[in-house]
Amino acid sequence: MTRTARYRLPFTGHGATAPLTWGQVAIWDVIRWLPDHQLPSLNLMSAVRVPDGCTVTDVLDALRHLVERHDSLHSLYLEQAGVELQRVLDRGELEVDLYPLADGDALAQGQALGAVLRRELFDPATDLPLRAAVLTAGDQPRAIVLTACHMAVDGWSFQIVLQDLRRLLDEPTGATLMPPAQQPVARAAYEQTPAARRREERALTFWEQNIRTLPSAMLSEVVTNEPVPLRWAQIESRAMALAIASLSAQARVSSSVTFLAAITMLLALHTSEQSAAVRVIVATRFKTENERLVGAFNQNALFRMDLADESIGDFLRRAASSAASAYRSSEYNPRSLESMVQRVATERGIEAGGYCYVNDVRYELYGEADAEAPADVAAEIRDAMPGSVLVDLEDTRIQKGSKFFIYLRGGPQRSIVQLSAHPHFLAPNSPADFLSDLEWMLTTAACDNPSIGELRKQWSQRHPGRPGCDSD
Repeated sequence: MTRTARYRLPFTGHGATAPLTWGQVAIWDVIRWLPDHQLPSLNLMSAVRVPDGCTVTDVLDALRHLVERHDSLHSLYLEQAGVELQRVLDRGELEVDLYPLADGDALAQGQALGAVLRRELFDPATDLPLRAAVLTAGDQPRAIVLTACHMAVDGWSFQIVLQDLRRLLDEPTGATLMPPAQQPVARAAYEQTPAARRREERALTFWEQNIRTLPSAMLSEVVTNEPVPLRWAQIESRAMALAIASLSAQARVSSSVTFLAAITMLLALHTSEQSAAVRVIVATRFKTENERLVGAFNQNALFRMDLADESIGDFLRRAASSAASAYRSSEYNPRSLESMVQRVATERGIEAGGYCYVNDVRYELYGEADAEAPADVAAEIRDAMPGSVLVDLEDTRIQKGSKFFIYLRGGPQRSIVQLSAHPHFLAPNSPADFLSDLEWMLTTAACDNPSIGELRKQWSQRHPGRPGCDSD
């Protein structure tokens, strides 16, 4: 697709320089670790439909307001004299490229264009961390494509940016927009306070207590004679979505908790342990002032479950309590955390560095309640099972420190779960086998309501010859 025009859109800001926040440090270290050819995989992208009646001028005004509203969108991220900094620009220009719209859906073409533009590298030290393109039919704008550097936004806050853009297109003055949330420079200042340090100390204590007692399989690297690429698989399942909704409603927990509980239980079974833990990617927006903070704000929470013979409902309610404890302990300097993990692992004689991650990226549910389960959920689940699609994926993405990384995507009507895993970690099973087990476990629990002990025995029957974890 050939660009037809380029606008240089001026913006202004208040200008400021501050250290990186804890969340920015986390993604900064990933960017420095990844090889250059993998860096575009961190970029975020989406397309927004332009309402009828908007002009190119309206679109440019909305984009200017958007950039000026969120400091992270007009900041640079750099190292100076050995100090890593965020620098909010007091003025600059956003380049906005125009492309011609072909016949067909504007939003679909915007997503396709965004997939191409996403592959362009950002230099956080010199490039504005947001790029914009507009698809036009004649002189009428039809879709806006945004690509963003991960130093400026995480997945959650990118949804806030898109929400704001839609509102600005509908209301050019932005009259009903809420005031901007806490800006990253203010967050960095908070992280230097005694209150933040106490919060960090409590979080590190929680992690250390768990790291000292977790099975080594949850912490150790997979040692091989030569590098082995991660293997990827994906399952797309309406049955799984229905099961998650039903189990969550019955136990009165969130769908995320149900998903986490199932994952950790399966990990315990696959590793023949009585407990398991995952690092959950958390948008740490727990206070009113930072609920809508736009910036790299994600951190890891440590979600752990010890297995016991109990009802499914009791297991999920206990999981909700574990999740709450994990989220309360997810704000800290990530370098302090990794230093502690390495120290404790060394004391235990473990070569740490291989972790299990979970990332719930169901942004389609942003601002919406979890789905309700149908009245006869067992029948609907059984009817939906033949429609599930399980495939191996060709994917070269890698995650820092990961030997198991699972994404939950999709929406209330269909779960899309992607898993990358070191083949030796799940051996003799594959990522596809694990996802098949995940669907089986959730749907069996929702349809038959077995106890945890019964579910574990059934899993062992699915995997004859494996030790499993026989119930007490």
